[in-house]
Amino acid sequence: MLALDRSAFLKLLVLVNLTARPFGRLYARRYKITLAEWRVMFTVAGRPGAAASEIAEMLGLDKMAVSRAIRALERSGNLKRTTDDKDQRRAALRLTRKGLAVFDRIAPGAHEREAALFAVLDPAQRRALVATLDKLIAHVRTLPDPKT
Repeated sequence: MLALDRSAFLKLLVLVNLTARPFGRLYARRYKITLAEWRVMFTVAGRPGAAASEIAEMLGLDKMAVSRAIRALERSGNLKRTTDDKDQRRAALRLTRKGLAVFDRIAPGAHEREAALFAVLDPAQRRALVATLDKLIAHVRTLPDPKT
């Protein structure tokens, strides 16, 4: 059996959870937005016009979770879906003016949190970490779904 204190996977999970923990206290109530919705907003802000399936793929999230977040963001007026002119089956996602305002209020804190997290690493360590994470992400995307 794998010792939990030596599990790299568990350590990644703990890191993500601890980093995301303040989100609810700082932003969720104030802006009526969940962490999943923020992750979708953050991705759409960087890739305006992306489709829901592309967002799910980029984030590595379940399509249903992304779909729920998109619907909530639409209901709150933070995101709009438009039909792609080149492919009528594809819906392009964009933040609304309200969504951009919310993004502009939350993003600086998110960037500060990221900078504080990585401040413990020197530039070479940070580059190595990013390269390692990119390699792991690319590899996991090639793995078959586990059999139950």
